[in-house]
Amino acid sequence: DAPFAVPIDPDALATLACSGGTTGLPKGVMTSHTGLWDNLVHYSQSLRLKTRYRPALTATMSPSANG
Repeated sequence: DAPFAVPIDPDALATLACSGGTTGLPKGVMTSHTGLWDNLVHYSQSLRLKTRYRPALTATMSPSANG
């Protein structure tokens, strides 16, 4: 694996999922780069995904304001 051109702090924020939830009050779930990577590895192994299908695990299925 080639290193990233820009160093990434493993504990830095990678994603922020926002939701109104069942209460209607806004809230968010923060995921670090390490957490995102751990999820990717876990589901790749659990689902026995080939490398070419792994990017699908980072795609969202929820609607977004930006289309």
